[in-house]
This record gives sequence, C-alpha cells and structure tokens, in this order.
Amino acid sequence: MRSIHQFELDHVRSSHASLIRAGLSNTGTGLTKRHPKSQTESTQRRTSLRRPHPTGKGWREDTSDTPQQRRLHPNTGEQTDPSGMVYLRSRYYTPNDGRFNTRDTWMGDYNIPLSLNRWMYVEGNPVNYVDPEGQYRWSCNTDAKRIATAKNAVPISSTDALNTYTTAGIAVQCFGGDITWPWNDINYSGLGIAQITQKEAETAYGEPIKWIVNGVVQKDENGKAIIRGYGCRIDDYDYRPKDKDWSAQYMRRRIQLSVDKCKFCTERDKFIVAALAQNGPGFTVDNVEAIRNNYLSNNQIQWKVWYADRSRDSKSEYRAQWRLFYKFAKKLNEDGYYLPPNILNDEIIIWLKNQ
Repeated sequence: MRSIHQFELDHVRSSHASLIRAGLSNTGTGLTKRHPKSQTESTQRRTSLRRPHPTGKGWREDTSDTPQQRRLHPNTGEQTDPSGMVYLRSRYYTPNDGRFNTRDTWMGDYNIPLSLNRWMYVEGNPVNYVDPEGQYRWSCNTDAKRIATAKNAVPISSTDALNTYTTAGIAVQCFGGDITWPWNDINYSGLGIAQITQKEAETAYGEPIKWIVNGVVQKDENGKAIIRGYGCRIDDYDYRPKDKDWSAQYMRRRIQLSVDKCKFCTERDKFIVAALAQNGPGFTVDNVEAIRNNYLSNNQIQWKVWYADRSRDSKSEYRAQWRLFYKFAKKLNEDGYYLPPNILNDEIIIWLKNQ
C-alpha cells in the first residue's frame, strides 16, 4: 500500500504535468501561461500585466517593458517575489520545483471530485479554467461560458421577465469569480457567480447595509451613514453567496428590490433598472428614488437627461453594464427566455446601449 506521502507526491506530479500540457512552464522567472488568447511568441518578450477588466470585457493589459516589471510580473501578470516564487493570493507556486509550496486553502467540493486534491490547479484543467484568487476554478472567461453558467443556475421561463433579467445579471457578473482585491473588505466584496457580498447575503431583505470599518460606521460629508447596498437574505441562519442555486436567488432579490421600487416604471424602465441593479451597490433603490424625484416628467423617465448628468466614470461603468446586459438578454431571449415584446428594439434602450 502506498504511503500518504507517496500518494500526495503522485498528485503533485500529476498537477505539474497538467500545467505543462497547458503551457504553464517553468521559465525560471515565473509561471508562463500560453493562454489561447495570449500574445504571440515574439510579443511575449514584452511583459503583459493581465488583470480581469472590472466590467468583464476580457483583460486589461499594460505592456510596460521595464526590468522591474519583467522581474515582478511574468507573462501571466502574477507577481514574483525576490525568492522566485509566484504569488497566487492564497498560496505560492515555486517554478523551479514545478509545484505549489502548500495545499489549496479551499477544502474542495464533493460534487467536483478533482477539487478534493488540494495540490492541483483548477482540477488539472488549466486550458479551460483559471484561478485568479488561488482557490477556485473560474470558467466565465468567454461569452459562451458566461451564458452557460447563467443558464445552469436559472431555469428557463417563457413568462417571467425578472427570471430572464436574473439570468442575464449572472452572465454579466460571473466573470468576476471570487476576487477579493486587497483594498476591499471581504464583507463588501462580490462572491460567487452573482458577485453577492457577504453583507448582502446576511442582511435582511430590503434593509440598508451600512459601511462599517473597524467597528465604525462611515459617513458622508453630510454626516449620513454611507450605504453599501441592501440586504438580500434568504434564510435567517444560513448564508451562501458562493452557492450556485442561492446565488441565483440573491441576484433575483437584488434586482427585484429596485424594480419593485419603480412603481411608476414602464417595461422599458424596468429593463433599464434591471440592467443597472444587477451590478449591486452601483445602483440601488436609492438611485431609483432619486430618478423618481428628479427625472420623472409626465409619467416618463427622462433617461437621456439622467445619463447626461452622470459623471464621466459613472457613464463608463453604466455603459459597460448596459452593453453586456443587453447582449446576454438578447441571447437568452433567442434561447427561449422571456422578454417583454419588442423590448430589445426600444428606442431609448438602443440609445443607451450605443452610448
């Protein structure tokens, strides 16, 4: 019978072999990934800092070619420390040894048997998956995978528009994976395929989420508590923002809060509100209330005026969300998911999408 040590060693070798087959090779300077969409061999001589774009539109690249950048960021954009190890957030990869120096901090999922081998990288399938946080495989890196992930989480409905908006929202958000940036509090960082925060999952439905740092409620310049979204809690004692089925319910509740607040809304307005609300704290019931107070004229929301009044950064973010949401909603509708008749041809919706 093989010893536990030999068993683990075999799995380390298996994992390393998978990395090599996918083009994750030992260069002596870091983990070099030959991604299907990566640069050509000649272009790879320049360093490409590859980071997920916040809107899910591929990768941001900085082709800086300084010695410091070449040393710190190999071709995958992962940082290499002075010891030569590659920093992958939850653990380190040692390219000279061709292995991780510790097990994965995630214990794995019994529904995904290969994930129980904590020495492996994305269950030994780095061709189809990546792992931006060093814990979980991340598969929403193409439009087709995003749609498939969303459809797997939300059953088809031929009568419920909110169901389609929920599915489209997941397709938009699942690109984010479980990335918790260093400057973000884990409680307010998006998790799972719907990018639901821990605070959203544990806060009662419709209750405001106050921004608390070190036990102190943060306030704006007027002395009011800063609100970071609204609660979407499903169960009083169980919170699962990373669970696929729960994520779908959280996303539906996130969107429904804003759509229900929009009692004066037409189907056009509900589509636009849903496209914005799926992004979470970036657009909430507070925004809907402000629109009602300032941009409602003759029972019609003046969306062009509202958009013109946004800041440059807000316009950029809203524009990206609209385009993705519209694209995925259209695809879902083609696949049988319900949308109000002719909503995708609405003049204002088309105008907003094209900004």
